[in-house]
Amino acid sequence: MSSLGQTQKEFMRVCLPHVYRENRRPRGLVEGLGALGVALLLLLSCRLAVMGSQPPEFAPADNPAADCESPGVRGLTFLFLPAFNAWLLVFPYTLSFDWSMEAIPLVTSLADPRNLASVALYCCLALLALSSLLSLRRRRSGEDVSGGEAATSGDVTIMGLAFIVLPFLPATNLFFYVGFVVAERILYIPSMGVCLLVAWGAHLLHARARTSRARRLVQAALVLLFLLFSARTWTRNHDWATEENLYRSGIAVNPPKGEYIPSHSH
Repeated sequence: MSSLGQTQKEFMRVCLPHVYRENRRPRGLVEGLGALGVALLLLLSCRLAVMGSQPPEFAPADNPAADCESPGVRGLTFLFLPAFNAWLLVFPYTLSFDWSMEAIPLVTSLADPRNLASVALYCCLALLALSSLLSLRRRRSGEDVSGGEAATSGDVTIMGLAFIVLPFLPATNLFFYVGFVVAERILYIPSMGVCLLVAWGAHLLHARARTSRARRLVQAALVLLFLLFSARTWTRNHDWATEENLYRSGIAVNPPKGEYIPSHSH
């Protein structure tokens, strides 16, 4: 999983800056895709050599949705999990070292309000992608009269979306089932995309502010956001200080894990 994520990261670093360069042959794109393909084949070959041709087996508790017999429940749950991960990125208040078992209940019907979160996420992603494509189309047709700002905004948005979506794809259960429900470790690279979009959005707000007071408000909001996330990181570090602290911090999210505390405390 981490290897696939790393190859996606290299794809974005090497290839995407060359995709939208005007009047030039995308040589970097071809070379980057070739390197990515070779790396992927090598990784798959190593995986087959070490583990065989059979997919890995996971306990049902590791990914309950994958073990569910209802295709509808599996689909709704798998559609919701990216929305849950997105929420962790923008509001990391409730964190856990283990989201297995029933930490996140299955989405069993269309009436479940969590489906609204799924719809909201995919609508936002679609709008961002559409906005980026339209700005690129205007640039290519010569209709961009914003001095290049719209084109730059489109490039930044696409780069941010690529950081968010591409490394996360292997964990979506879309191509194969994974051995976890939610794993915060897979959000490292997507968090870079979120930071990029937030920073660019703040830049646009600051540039378009017509008064010094409005610009100061944008600056103050950024400082406040930085302080809040720094404080959350500081408090979360305490949970990771010892193994016992880590298990205790996860009880509220995943109560069955509390039974392991005594064995790790002595």
